[in-house]
Amino acid sequence: MQFRFDSFAEFLSMAGHGPYVWACYFAAVLALGYIILAPISRRKSIQTQLLRQEKIAEQQLAMQNNDRNA
Repeated sequence: MQFRFDSFAEFLSMAGHGPYVWACYFAAVLALGYIILAPISRRKSIQTQLLRQEKIAEQQLAMQNNDRNA
């Protein structure tokens, strides 16, 4: 197996096409990162909202029970 480039700098420049190639790789990594991390973040947000709503419902139920007992 033979390496196609003579040096690491030549590998990075890719015969003048390096900026375009590396920009595409960077964009792809960003897109994949978003695809992976966005649902995780959204799930945490939804769980937090549900816990908040559950606490509010418990407080309202406790207040109703206190009003009935008074």
